Amino acid sequence: MNLRLELFVDCIKNSVEFYCDILGFKVPDEMNADFISVRKRDVV
Repeated sequence: MNLRLELFVDCIKNSVEFYCDILGFKVPDEMNADFISVRKRDVV
């Protein structure tokens, strides 16, 4: 089973830091300034 969740945030940088540093998500090697897909196992 996969889970996909989309969030619209004011500050992508702060959100990515939270999801990666606190929750253990990973970001792809190539990132778009307007959209970033974080991933942790089956959660995208």
